[in-house]
Amino acid sequence: MRNSTWKPSKEDYLAALADQNPWHELGSVPSTLAYTRRRSLSDKLWRALTGELQRYQVVLGPRRVGKTVSIYQTIQSLVEHGIPHQRLWFMRMDHPLFQHYPLGGWVRSLVKQEKPTAEKPLYLFLDEINYSKGWGTWDYSRS
Repeated sequence: MRNSTWKPSKEDYLAALADQNPWHELGSVPSTLAYTRRRSLSDKLWRALTGELQRYQVVLGPRRVGKTVSIYQTIQSLVEHGIPHQRLWFMRMDHPLFQHYPLGGWVRSLVKQEKPTAEKPLYLFLDEINYSKGWGTWDYSRS
């Protein structure tokens, strides 16, 4: 009997991405993720992402202080302000399928698929990035 190891298929990855991005189908972030009590961090993050200087933002903090909820609330604010929900991507990098695939590969795939421009930006929110393979040495300028 042959010993075969399960390898995730493209459909497995797509299902995991769909599960982590329910607003792609629903058009808004479910309240079970974004909650109703507004986090002050989400307003600051939204302003930083939509202000004159749109740059990468890093959210650091101890566990259980609301970083992920703030990200979901920021995504909801972007939807409410007219950013197409299909251009908002969230990836929780501690997911078993995501943590062993190089971060640059994920970013390249999304950029290739979405073809972002200054007029049609792509927003990628990476949660638990420390679980991503090679995250500390990834050079975004070569992606």
